[in-house]
Amino acid sequence: MSEEVPYKKGANRKRDAEAFESGRKFHVGIGIITLFASMAMLLYIISCTSGILTSTSVDPALILMPGQWLGACIAIGWGLSVLKSIREPLRGNYMSRRVLKAGGIAAAGCAIALLVAFLSFTAIDGGASNYKGFSVYLVFANIAMLAASSVGLYAASELRDPEAPKDARAAEELNTPMPVKVLFQRAFSYCGRHYGALIVLMLGLVTIGRALYVVVMSQWHTSLLVEEQSLLDWISRNNFIFGLEIPGDIASRGQLLYNTQPVFEYFQEVFKSSFYYAALGIAITIIIKSYQGGENTSLSAAMKHARSRFGPLVLVTVLFTMVYDLGLRLLFIPGLIIYTYCIFAFPNLLHVGKYKVLQNFGEAKNRVSGNFARSIMYGSIIYFMQFGFQLILQFLIEGVIQGVGGMGVVKGWRMNPYENIGNLVLLEFLTGGLAAFLAPLEASIIAMLFFDLAARKRAKVVESMKSPSAKARVQSLSSSSLVDRTQKARYCPRCGLSVRKGITRCPNCKAEVPAGG
Repeated sequence: MSEEVPYKKGANRKRDAEAFESGRKFHVGIGIITLFASMAMLLYIISCTSGILTSTSVDPALILMPGQWLGACIAIGWGLSVLKSIREPLRGNYMSRRVLKAGGIAAAGCAIALLVAFLSFTAIDGGASNYKGFSVYLVFANIAMLAASSVGLYAASELRDPEAPKDARAAEELNTPMPVKVLFQRAFSYCGRHYGALIVLMLGLVTIGRALYVVVMSQWHTSLLVEEQSLLDWISRNNFIFGLEIPGDIASRGQLLYNTQPVFEYFQEVFKSSFYYAALGIAITIIIKSYQGGENTSLSAAMKHARSRFGPLVLVTVLFTMVYDLGLRLLFIPGLIIYTYCIFAFPNLLHVGKYKVLQNFGEAKNRVSGNFARSIMYGSIIYFMQFGFQLILQFLIEGVIQGVGGMGVVKGWRMNPYENIGNLVLLEFLTGGLAAFLAPLEASIIAMLFFDLAARKRAKVVESMKSPSAKARVQSLSSSSLVDRTQKARYCPRCGLSVRKGITRCPNCKAEVPAGG
C-alpha cells in the first residue's frame, strides 16, 4: 500500500491540473465570446439605431432584434461564468478570481440593462428627441459592458495554477528548424492559448493611443480643415473657374496646404501605429516566453517588464514605425523589406535584452540574413492577411460613419474636436480597435519565426564547420606550432598591429608594412 500513495498523489495532482485548465479555458472562452459580441453590438447600435429609428417605416422593434439576442447571450454567458466561479472556485491568484467575478457581474448587469431597454422600447414616445436619447443610452451602456467584459477577460487570462510545473522546453527542440506547416500549426496553437490576454493588451494600448491622438493632434488636423474650407469658400465667393490666374496669396496658401497634408498624414499614422506596434512587441514576447517555457507568461508580468524597458521601447517603436510607414508610402516592396528586417528588434529588446537601442535593429537584420527569402515569404503572408482583413473592416467602418450621419458630420466633429471629443474617441476606437483582433495571430507567427530563423542560422554554422575546407583550415592550424604561426604573422613596425598578408599599409597608423613583415 505504501507504494501506491505517490501514484495516487500524482494522479490527483494531474486531475486537479486538468480541472484547473478546463475551468480557466471556460472563463477565457466566455470572455472572448462576450468581448466579440459586445463589439458587434456596439457597431450595430451605432450603425443602425441612430438613423433608422427615426427614418424608416419598418417596425423599430424588429430592427433592434439582433441587439436583444446579443444582449441575452452576453448576460447568459457571464452569468454562467460567475456561477461556475462561485460553485467551483479555482485555486491560485485571489485578486484575479475576485476581479473575474466582479467583471462578470458588471458585464451581465449591463447586458440585462440593455436587454430591458430593448424590450421596453415600445413604451417610448415616438419623438425624435426621445429616440436620440434612447440611442445615446444604448451606446453608453454598451461601452460600459465592453469595458466590463474586457476586465473579466483580463482576470480570466491572469489565472495561473500555482502547482503547475514550470519546465523549460528542451534545447534540442528549440534549435530545430520548423517547416512551414509546423510553424503555422504552432502559431495558431499559441495564438489560441494566449488570445484572451493578447486581445486585451492590444485593445487597451490602441484605445490609449487613439484617445491621445484626439487630444494631441486634433488641433493640427482642425487647422488643416479650416484652411481647406477657407480656400473652398474663396473659390465659391469669386466664382473661380479652374484655368484662370490665381492671386499670389491664394496660390501660396494652396501650395502650403498641399505640401502640409502629406506630412500630417505621415505623422498621424506614425502616432497611431506606435501604440499598435508597442503592444505587438509585448505580445511577441509573451508568445516567445510561453513557447520557451519555464517563465511567467502572464500579461501583468509582461507589462511590468515592458515598464522597466519603457525608454528603449519607446525609441525602438518610434524608429520602427517612422521607417516602416515611410517605406509603405514609397512603395509596397520597401515597406515589406523594412518590416521583415526590423520587426525582430522588439523581441531583441524585450526578450533578449542585452543590446542598445540601435543594436536591436542590427541584430534583427543578422537574424534574417541568410534566410531572407523565407522571412519575406512570412512577411508577405502577414501583410496580405492584414490587407484582406482591412478590406473587410472598411465596410464596417463605412457603416459606422453612415450611422452617425456621414462624412459631413464627422468633418464637423473634427472642426470642433474638443467639443466633440467623446464622439471622436469612440470613432477612433472603433476604427483602430477592430484591426487589433488579428494582431495576436501576427504576434504568434513572428514569435515562431524568431525561433525558426535562429535554428536555421545555427544549423548553417554547424554545417559549415563540417565542410572539408573548414576541416582543412583546422588541421593546418593544428599541424603548425604556435612559434611558426607567430613568425609567419606580419606586424606594423610602428604600432605593432597584426596585418593580413597582402596589406602594405597599416590600417591603424597608416605606416608602410614591409613585405617581410
